[in-house]
Amino acid sequence: MSRRRRPPRIVVADPFDPPWDPFNFLPKPPPPSDDQLRAATYRQVLKWCANRQGILQRDRLLRVAKARKHHPKWVDRLAGRPLADALADVTAWQREQQVD
Repeated sequence: MSRRRRPPRIVVADPFDPPWDPFNFLPKPPPPSDDQLRAATYRQVLKWCANRQGILQRDRLLRVAKARKHHPKWVDRLAGRPLADALADVTAWQREQQVD
């Protein structure tokens, strides 16, 4: 049984990572809504859940889990891990799914 090939993904601007302007002193935009969290890619969600040091935050992971209906153990598995490790796991999983 062969897996179907997916068309290449089109890269668009990331709504979770607006460009930073050092001269803009306006208040921060509101956090993304549950609909935006459901529509975001897995990588975007992980990047949003990470703090400035690159560690995944439990409170944001809980919010994503509630919006996307993930199992609570998903939060326990990822909370406190470095973002780079989580993204590396995603990349490894994607390579496993590719058709030769």
